[in-house]
Amino acid sequence: MKKITYFFGAGASWGVLPLVNDIGGSLTGTANRIEEILTEKKKNQETKPDEIKCFEGIVKDFKWLASNESRYDSVDVFARQLYNQGKQLELKRLKYVLSLLFTILQSENEVSKRHNTLLISILGHDTNGGQKFPDEIKILTWNYDSQIELAGMSNFEVSTLAELQKHMAVYPRVEISPIRKSPDIVHMNGIAGLYETDYNQAPKINDLFRNLKSDLKAIVGSIYFSYESNEHDTTLFDHIFSFSWETKRYDKMMMEYAKKIASETEILVIVGYSFPAFNIDADKQIFGAFTDKLKDIYYQDPYPKSKEYLFRTYFIDSRVNLHLDQSKGSFLTPVQLGAY
Repeated sequence: MKKITYFFGAGASWGVLPLVNDIGGSLTGTANRIEEILTEKKKNQETKPDEIKCFEGIVKDFKWLASNESRYDSVDVFARQLYNQGKQLELKRLKYVLSLLFTILQSENEVSKRHNTLLISILGHDTNGGQKFPDEIKILTWNYDSQIELAGMSNFEVSTLAELQKHMAVYPRVEISPIRKSPDIVHMNGIAGLYETDYNQAPKINDLFRNLKSDLKAIVGSIYFSYESNEHDTTLFDHIFSFSWETKRYDKMMMEYAKKIASETEILVIVGYSFPAFNIDADKQIFGAFTDKLKDIYYQDPYPKSKEYLFRTYFIDSRVNLHLDQSKGSFLTPVQLGAY
């Protein structure tokens, strides 16, 4: 099979999670729903003062980020400004709030059908008869959601992301441990969420992803203790949610892995990506790593950038064939791409 790389933008998770421009509204709406739960808890004399304090803190943080995000094109742009200004504590606060939000939203919904269908269509079998992620397919994603991992948990029948990453080589990793091979999946901004690790035993949070479609009251009842113990201290998960323009060792590794994948790619499938200005430097590095092996680009997006813009901005070889697909349906599969 030809070597295929899927290149995901926020639109790849459309229908399950908010697009970049909708995150502010999602923060406000979720904060309002948590406030309703908080009002009920305040009426209950058995509710502990510390619990009320934590819920009030979560609501305050959600509204803080929603208010600031509204003054920028996206929450990513706000994060970049905090980084440029050296406001590390506020950047940690932003990451923590987004991790809470994405944990809530993904626990409330079923996993994306499109991600699940893609995995079902590409997974093969190893010599022991178990399922195996194919060596010929890679995924580069700008999304800090866990949809591809959650789909993997279902297909490999495991219950934690750490277990899943033993079957699928994902970078960055939940566990702070060396990766044994070049990754199959690279999250360019890391992954936002609260996860059970060797350093953070969080069984209540872990249960959320075992039982998707939980109601908000049950979800916040599981996550509030994490807020109480951390209060924006992202030490335990900062390694897994780290924007591509940060300069820590694992951020540099993300780009090195991405460029290695690009250099071997024969077919590129771009899904739901608007090529935002704040990613342009990183995107140029990735596209600059493609070689004459790249023959075809399939661009699946309802509102794609023009061929002229893409080829001019990212110096794509004119011999590469661009195929536009403006559908919102399932991701294109290797069979549809003529990759066999």
